[in-house]
Amino acid sequence: MSHTCVAPSTHQARLLAEHDSLSEMAQDRSLRKPVFDETFVEVAGEKYREHPNGGGLVAVSATVAPNVYVGPHAMVRDRAIVVGSVRLFDRSVIEGAAVVADMGTLRDDASVGGDAIVRGQVTLAHHARVDGDARVNGGVLLQHFAHISRGVLSGGMTVN
Repeated sequence: MSHTCVAPSTHQARLLAEHDSLSEMAQDRSLRKPVFDETFVEVAGEKYREHPNGGGLVAVSATVAPNVYVGPHAMVRDRAIVVGSVRLFDRSVIEGAAVVADMGTLRDDASVGGDAIVRGQVTLAHHARVDGDARVNGGVLLQHFAHISRGVLSGGMTVN
C-alpha cells in the first residue's frame, strides 16, 4: 500500500471509506453537529466541549459519536474521529487525524494519534500507543508501553 500526503479533510474521508460503517457515519451530517450544549473550555488554545456520555473533553474540531464513552479525564483532540461503541477511560487520548471505531477501549493513559486507524475489539492499556500510519484491527490487546507506529496488526494477539 503506497501512502501519499493529501489535505486533512480528503485524508480523513479516505480513512473513513476503508470501513463501510464508518463511511456511512461520515456521510451522516448529524454526527458533525454538537450533541451537547455550546459551553466551551479552552485548553492550550484549543476549544473543547464536555461530551455528554462520560463528561470527558472533545475538541470542537474532532468528531465523536454520541454513544462513545469519553470518561471524565479522557480527551479527544485535533481532528480525530471516534465512532461506534468506543470507550475511553482514565487519561486516555485520541488525537491528530486518528480514527478509532467499533468496540475499541483505551485505558490507563493509552493513546492513539497521527493517522492511525484502530477498529474492532482492540484494547490499549497501561500507556500503550498507536500512531503514525499504523492499522490495528480486531482482537488485539496492546499494553505495558507497547508502541505501534507502522504496519498492520490483525486479530488474536497481545503485545506487551
